[in-house]
Amino acid sequence: MTNSAVKLNRRALELFILLAAIVLALSISPAHAQAPDLEDEIEYLIDSVGRDGCRFLRNDRSFPSRQAREHLRSKWRLNAHLIASTEDFIEKLASSSATTGRPYLVSCRGERSPAGQWFFSLLERQRRTAAPPVEQPQAEIEQPSEASPGLDDSAEDVTTSPAILNRGAIQRRPVN
Repeated sequence: MTNSAVKLNRRALELFILLAAIVLALSISPAHAQAPDLEDEIEYLIDSVGRDGCRFLRNDRSFPSRQAREHLRSKWRLNAHLIASTEDFIEKLASSSATTGRPYLVSCRGERSPAGQWFFSLLERQRRTAAPPVEQPQAEIEQPSEASPGLDDSAEDVTTSPAILNRGAIQRRPVN
């Protein structure tokens, strides 16, 4: 090979590596990789469509629950690059028609409300119930320094009823 052909091949290889690095970086960027919590929340919202007898209305037409869920999933799949949060999903995709601009509605028990408002209420309730419980500090329980006379330590039962715990002591009694 001539010197210029080697340089050309080397340059082509460098460009290929650069292009591969760019494609890899874009494929793992936050716009394409959505957090599991985000996906779980959005799936929860979509799965809620049609639950409890509520109907989804798009452009003043009521759609079967399954069709409405498929529509929202399709919009999400096609526009995932625009969604950084569950709130984005609600505001940008689940609140109104991209074609007509008309708001989606949800009809529950005869009352219609904007779908965005309905989804935000569901999201708030879901986050409230899914939040880990706040740990309550536990009262310290005094342990007796020695076993009570006349009790066999190997055969005892410790009663920890709330009344006894509130007094800060443990009642020890033999097991029958």
